[in-house]
Formats: sequence, structure tokens, C-alpha cells
Amino acid sequence: MDYKELEEKLTSTKRKMDKADFEKKLRANKYIMNTLSEDEINSYLEQCDYQAVIDLVDKVYGKEASDILKERALSTDDIPTFNIFDSRIQEAIGYGGVHTFLTYYMDSSIVIDKMVENPNLITLYNIYKEQITNFYSPSAIGLQESLLTFDKHKNLLNEISKAGWTDELRDNFLLRIRDEETLNNFIDVETADPNVWYVEHLNNAPHNIEELKNYKNSREQLLNKEILESPAAASCQTLLKFKYFGNIRENNNYNHEYFLKDYLSFYTSEFSDYEISAIYLYSIIEQTNDFDVLKQIDTALSKTEHITPLDMKPIDSKVAEVYRKEYLNSTITLEKAEKMAENRENGSYKGILKSDGSIVCIDHILTPNGIKQERALLPTEDIITKSTDYKGSNYTITMSDGKTYSQKEKFNPIVFAFGDNNVEISVAENSSVHETIFYNNNGIPVTFHITNSDLVSFEINGGVTRNGSTPLAQRCFKPILANPDYQYMKEQFEPEIKMRQKIANLPQLFSQGKILTNDISYIEKDEQPVYFLNTTETTFFNHKERGFTSKPLLNKINSTIGEEYLNISKLATKGELDATTISPEEFYIINNTLEGGLTSISTYYNNSKCNNWISYVNKIHPNSIFKRSPGDGMVSHNRKILNHLRWKHR
Repeated sequence: MDYKELEEKLTSTKRKMDKADFEKKLRANKYIMNTLSEDEINSYLEQCDYQAVIDLVDKVYGKEASDILKERALSTDDIPTFNIFDSRIQEAIGYGGVHTFLTYYMDSSIVIDKMVENPNLITLYNIYKEQITNFYSPSAIGLQESLLTFDKHKNLLNEISKAGWTDELRDNFLLRIRDEETLNNFIDVETADPNVWYVEHLNNAPHNIEELKNYKNSREQLLNKEILESPAAASCQTLLKFKYFGNIRENNNYNHEYFLKDYLSFYTSEFSDYEISAIYLYSIIEQTNDFDVLKQIDTALSKTEHITPLDMKPIDSKVAEVYRKEYLNSTITLEKAEKMAENRENGSYKGILKSDGSIVCIDHILTPNGIKQERALLPTEDIITKSTDYKGSNYTITMSDGKTYSQKEKFNPIVFAFGDNNVEISVAENSSVHETIFYNNNGIPVTFHITNSDLVSFEINGGVTRNGSTPLAQRCFKPILANPDYQYMKEQFEPEIKMRQKIANLPQLFSQGKILTNDISYIEKDEQPVYFLNTTETTFFNHKERGFTSKPLLNKINSTIGEEYLNISKLATKGELDATTISPEEFYIINNTLEGGLTSISTYYNNSKCNNWISYVNKIHPNSIFKRSPGDGMVSHNRKILNHLRWKHR
């Protein structure tokens, strides 16, 4: 299917919706059911296309809400609850918050329903947001965490709001939810021992104002007891990090010592002296395995209130931002790619993406299935083609007579007779010629074994194999070499033997041939330039185009288009994009329509110079990534699932 036709089908307001899902969400919404008549509801369900969804939202929630739907190619599957279009919810979570719910599958959609059913909760949520200010990041995960935390503590928050917020209550509440961020990381571990230290801290959650006022003290008493009773340095280290720093789920894999050594000299302006000291202290605890030293650190830190988990959260966020900036600075724009490709000395080069999916470069071709093909010309006018994939290389040769042979081609032995004698000749993979002569010597059968014209061994009357260099062997062999019938037959098969030698020796011949070049100066219609970049010295990142490995997503694609556009059984088992089944153009269109623009190209920080290469292709989208390096970005197979470990096992 032409990609423009595909885009029209995926974005048309006439595309069909899942009727069962549409009706379920429609009838579950009390406000809609109270606003619309049964006839109106049935009319929308009967129409059951995207335009019906837009019209319904427009009538119930207004134009501002329906305009949101017009901006995106969605399905009812993308709408967790119609309550997100409630004007009060929009005001509470923001315009971007509504789009977030349309982009990801979020557990917190149930909180939205609760808030609409009980408007007092909306008021309480707005107060809660004012108090926690920027504790949560302005992101999808931040919104998810904010809503779920609110729902979990809404009774306590209601009590605080009635009594009046104070600095003490705010600080203790933020400290508690900061602790819960750390504790929930331990809960995510399915094999976790339910009797370890964090269970006591889970049970130390404040349920009323008095317990919240005392939270800092109860927390410290509990930690002091646990540190004192800690059985090993490792557990003491964990407790100290929890006590003073907390654990940043998003960044718990980065090495603070590495950061200090490699980055602080370049980014000192980003950090205050206090922040550098805090990172340094965390690094010391990470590296300290001596129990007594850890207790001494605890004693020293307990005498100051300057190092707290609340202080470390923005510091770690700033560290993450430094990494993010470095990553962004390391990426290569299309303009940079063009300049790099102009200078082939750096290992970068340019190619042309053909309409059949192959990429033609100056000295090689990349096929749609990822095979690299190179061609070399021999003085004989024979052309050798080298094809390389991730398993290795193989060769073919096109002779000057137009006949083509493969390096791995199997030939039957050359067989001929002279008199009462028979000969078998074969060529080995190393191009050596092996000849076996079955000779009748005055009624006694003798078998001679010759390699590259040298007599290697012989057997008389089927007996023991003997060394062919003995005088006896040479004396018996000379009459054969002098036999004119033998010489004549050998001459007849000499061209065949040489051809087989050549085929067996293709790798070496390829290196001796002249590399054939392609003309890529002219670009035909529907062709685009591709820039292949040597990333060894230039960038730190890897890219991975994940194939459509989610069966729900594949089903969604097919149902939206109204036909089996993608073969479920074929694509769902593949981890990468199958270029023989779906083109890069189709992939891009699907990526940027069905899932709200969420790409299945996962990009992840490598922290070291990679030995792989990437390419940019100016096809449809100027910076679309065409080639990807090995490895998995470890993102969800269902792209709309918010990668949110904290609430994984709730």
C-alpha cells in the first residue's frame, strides 16, 4: 500500500472504532449517560467511527475538548475514560495532562474517575499540588506519580487541609512520599524477603496529623535501631543511603563516582559547592564496605540537617539533566550527517535509497534485508560479488561468458577413463586439486592419490596406504603421466579444473580485484539520499528500531485499517523491523499516527564509545533513523504502557 494511502486510512475521521470498547466506556460514564438520551447514544454507537467520538465529546464536553481529539489520530482504546475531557479535570491536570492520558496507558485514570464523581477531591488535589509544588517532574511519569500518591493519601491530605498546612507538615509529608519512592523499588523485586528492613518503614506510614508531625522522629529512631543491628556492611550501606539520600528510581544505575571524575570539571557551573559535596558523600558511601567506617559516617551526618533525601532529589535530577544535555549534544542532525559524508576519511559515506528498499552506495549496495553487497572486477573481466551479513560473508562470480557460480557451489567429481583405468578429480575449498587414479598394473589394482600434481600416497591391491614419495611409487606412476590418452583427457578438463579453482578461491581473488563503483550523483524520482555515519568517535548513542512485537498493537493496526494489513503471526515474533514485510515509510506513518507519535525506535545512553554505525535517511521525515545498531533499549513491547516501575506490583 502506498504510504500516502496508508496515512489517509489511519488518520481519516471515518475509520472504524471498536464498538464494544466504545460502548463500554460510554455507558460507564455517568455524566454522559445523564446528558444524552438513549436514542442519541445508540446513534453514536451505530455510526461507530472516529467522527462519532469527536461529535459525542463536542456535545457533552464542548468544543475545547473535541478540538483535542481533532489534533490526533486516536481510537477509543487511546481514551482511558471520557472523564479526562471534563473541564475541571483539564484545569487540574492541564492541557498537556489530557494529552498524556491519550498517549499512554496510565493506571492513574481511575483517580480521574474518582475525582469527577467526587468534586471535593478535585478541590483537594489542587490544594495538594500547591503544597508539593515541583516535587514531581512535569512529565507523564510525574503526573502518574502525583495522582497515585494523592489517591493513596487523600484521607490524610484532607485532614491536613482542614487543619491548615504548616512548614513542618509539608516537609514531613514530602519526606514520607520520598521514602515511599525508595521503598517501592524494593517492593518491585518479586523475590524480596517480606521480613527485611523496609517492611518496618512501610508500616511506619503516618495516617493522621499527629503521626505526620512525629514522622521525622519515628523514622530516625527506626533507622538508628536498624543501623545498630545491621548484620553486614552491605545492609548498613543501604540504610545510610535511604536515611540521608533516598533512592532515585530513574537514575539509580548511574555511577556517582564516575560522574564526579568525568563530568564535574566540565559542568561546575551547573552545581553549587553543597551539591558537589552531597554527590561526593553519596559516592563515598557507595564505595565503603567497612562496617565501622559506615557507622562513623552516620554519626557525623546525624549531627547536621543539611543532607536529607529531599535535598538529594533535585540534585540527582540535575545530574540526570547533565547526562541528557550531553546526549542531545552528541546527536547528529541531518545537516551534520551531510557534511560528515562528504569526507570519507572519517568512515562516513553517502548512499541512495531506491524505491525497492535497497541502498546504493559508491562501492557497495545494501539490500532491504540488511545484506551488504560489494563487486570487484578481475583482469579476466570476471566479476566477483561479496555478500556480507551478521553471520559472515559469501561470494559469487560472474564469468566473462555470463555464467554465475557460488563460492559454496557443490560440484560432482570430474570422472574420465583411459584404457582400463579410471580417474576422479575434485577441487577442495582451499582451491587445491585432488586426483585419484584407479590404475590396472598388469592385473594388479593400484590407487594413486595426487594433490596439485604431486603424488601423495598410493595403495596396492587395496592394501596399506603408502608414502607416494618412495622410488617404487614414482617408478609405477611415471607410465601414467606419459600415457597420451591420460594427457589428452587431462587437457580436455583443464578449463573446468581452473574454473573450479577460481570459484574456491573467491575471497582471495576479491581482494585482488578492482572494486567497481556506482554512480550515485543522480537521484531519480522517489529516491532519497542516506548518510551512513561512523559513530566510533562522533557519538555515544545506539538506536534500535523495534518491530511491531505487540499483538494488541498489530490487531489495532489491522482493525483501524479494516483489513489484515500486517500479518500477526509473522511480525509478532520478530524483535526488529522486517523490511521485507513493511517499508520504512509505512513504519514511520504507523509510528506517528496510531500511538500518538510514540516511536518504537528506542534511544539509550551508552556511556562509552560504540563500534556501531547509524544512518539518517531524508525520507518523509528528515531525521528518521533507517539503520539501527544491535541491542535492546529495554522499552515495553506495548509502547503505550507507561514505563513506570514504581506501581508495577500494586
